[in-house]
Amino acid sequence: MRTVNPRMLFNFITIGYTDNPAKPEETFFEGIHKLPAASRLFYSLHNHKLEIEKYWDIDTDEQNVKIKPEEAQEKFTSMLSASVKRRLRSDVKVGSSLSGGLDSSSIACFIQQHIADPSSFDCFTAHFPRL
Repeated sequence: MRTVNPRMLFNFITIGYTDNPAKPEETFFEGIHKLPAASRLFYSLHNHKLEIEKYWDIDTDEQNVKIKPEEAQEKFTSMLSASVKRRLRSDVKVGSSLSGGLDSSSIACFIQQHIADPSSFDCFTAHFPRL
């Protein structure tokens, strides 16, 4: 049976936090933890061991600090556009979720630019009334 994590519940009720900045692995349930960012979990049926592996990290030695802001913006736009275009390869209708943030809105914008019939593209969102 799941037991509520009282610290997380208190933080959510008092200040609206859904994450604990001091302990990012913490969840709303005791004994249930989040994986670190850019990590995956392997479970061995043979020896019943869990292994967490980081699959991505920024290589700070390869940062291009000499790039001009305009060049960085152009490169980012080009890379994001190519990434979105790659994910549009589908034999079914494509849609997107709009969270209200800049990232989901930007992705929806790029999708509109890459599809043949923009009217065939659907977005959805959720609205939760305040209690």
